[in-house]
Amino acid sequence: MDSQQRSLCFISLAFLFITCSSAEFLIQQVTQGRGTENNSSYSLDANLGVTRVLRDERPSSKIVTIAGYSVIKGRGEPYESSVFEAAGYKWRIVLYVVGNANDGGAGYISLYVRIEETESLPFGWELNNVDLKLFVHNPKLNKYLTVTDGALKRFNGVKKESGFGQLIALSTFENTNEGYIVQDTCSFGAEILIVKPAEINSTILLIFSLETDTAAAWYPIRSGYGVGVNNIILLADLNDASKGYLVNDAIIFEAEMVKVSVTNIVSV
Repeated sequence: MDSQQRSLCFISLAFLFITCSSAEFLIQQVTQGRGTENNSSYSLDANLGVTRVLRDERPSSKIVTIAGYSVIKGRGEPYESSVFEAAGYKWRIVLYVVGNANDGGAGYISLYVRIEETESLPFGWELNNVDLKLFVHNPKLNKYLTVTDGALKRFNGVKKESGFGQLIALSTFENTNEGYIVQDTCSFGAEILIVKPAEINSTILLIFSLETDTAAAWYPIRSGYGVGVNNIILLADLNDASKGYLVNDAIIFEAEMVKVSVTNIVSV
């Protein structure tokens, strides 16, 4: 690698590092910089992969309001909502007020959604890529505690329910200072979306630069593409058939980009 190539490599890596660091810093500022006491729209708490966020927007699929929480709790049985439609399918919200012991829910509120009327679906049906968020309304803050784990859900004839055994601790939910229960009334919600994969695949021709250190770099034919990575994969790994990168002399590259924008408001 000559000096010019080394300089370009160094500049690219430095720019990439600065960009990633800046994006991470800005994201932290947005999600963690302020709490609800400062009138922020969001506060964040992550536990074992489950994320809990307070947000202003109502759940888009279903809200269930229970007037008589103490009565429902005294029965000790799961509460099921009426059937509702979301993402082209029929569902119910299933609430365990005293927690679903079979899902580690002792001492918690457990909340699920269950797909319904599946007899009308084709034999061997399966519903994939379901983005599920569950909610608890907090009237005191006028916000919705949004609970998700970021994983896309799968429903089929064997698995018709999905949700969280530990949605919110009962000690928190029933604490009057927290504001989830007002006059023995509380509300829960669900947001169900189906994530559709991209239907169009783009094929591009790449030029590979083969170096003496077994590292491969790739560049698009046209110039002016901004920043990239010079050393993306070892040639030894690329040419190793057991690793499965090359299939029929073709390889697929994917990129994920996060756009972070900042708006500066200047008073006149």
